[in-house]
Amino acid sequence: MRVRSLACALASTLLAAAPLAQTPPPAGSGTVGFMHAIHATNVVEKTLAFYTEVFGLSGQVQPFANEAVPILTDSPGVSLKVSMLRLPGEGFNFELTEFSNVTRTPAQPQIWDPGAPHMKILVRDLEPVVAAVRKLGAPILTTSRAPVAVSTPIGNVKAIMFRDPDGYIVEAVQAQVGEVGAWARARGLTSNELASLLAERALVDWLRDAGPEAFGLAPDGAVRARIEALLAPAATPLGEAARELAFVAAWARASGVRCPRAARDAHWKLWSVASSAARRELALRARAPAAVVRRVLEDRATAAWVLETGPRGFARSADLELAAVLELQLIDAIADLLPWQRAS
Repeated sequence: MRVRSLACALASTLLAAAPLAQTPPPAGSGTVGFMHAIHATNVVEKTLAFYTEVFGLSGQVQPFANEAVPILTDSPGVSLKVSMLRLPGEGFNFELTEFSNVTRTPAQPQIWDPGAPHMKILVRDLEPVVAAVRKLGAPILTTSRAPVAVSTPIGNVKAIMFRDPDGYIVEAVQAQVGEVGAWARARGLTSNELASLLAERALVDWLRDAGPEAFGLAPDGAVRARIEALLAPAATPLGEAARELAFVAAWARASGVRCPRAARDAHWKLWSVASSAARRELALRARAPAAVVRRVLEDRATAAWVLETGPRGFARSADLELAAVLELQLIDAIADLLPWQRAS
């Protein structure tokens, strides 16, 4: 909890830090966002009418004349029509396309087939959605042919699956905004706090999953892992916190925070690497250059010192205390810390 909370409070600072921005990310880690999803249709006007009838979405069919399309899609002589559907919420777009002057092969994969597309759309009320689907004669995939209760990350909801006119699998999920608001209020959170907290948790989870290597913070990850394994047990954090310490050390470097030499030496003594001879021996056993070993040990000591110093030592106490309270509210555990609740 302690390392996670610190990562929550420092994540945006770390990612925005100029010294880190100068490090080019390794290949494959330069994702900056999601543009939109594309669904190839047989007749775009018919599919557009379906989404308008079922979900109330609107769009306009128009030709997409772009000489790069035949080259990009490897379809010489192809023509293209498109209709962009904008879904409410986070600005997500769903583009319907219709290619012509090219051989097309319709396909209707099952949900379990590799490569099968599947779109989930949130609605306030499933009843008119199901009525429209039945009216249009769209195939319903749900066994009961009616909405079923499903447990999801947004709570217990009702959902139903069906196909659009092209066989594309669509899942309509009933999610009442009011219920989410009531859930947040019951935990003492405003809707803005909940949205911010969920985004923050997603950021930290993404940082942890991507790992320091994805941001050029630990390009010698394999060497670092060998060094960590050879250090005394007191130097090795438990569980997943080990990966997050690399972010803590990187934040310290980016913020100009330096571990005092006395604190560094104290940790090195604790880890039995205080002498040059001990560090040389560690380098031999880890099969790593002496300079890399020293950098890993310095980062390790810096991260440990930052955690020991705590947020108040870096003027981050308000951020950390708020992050901790919000985290406890989200997981519905804050009442466990209130003495009057425990007494009752």
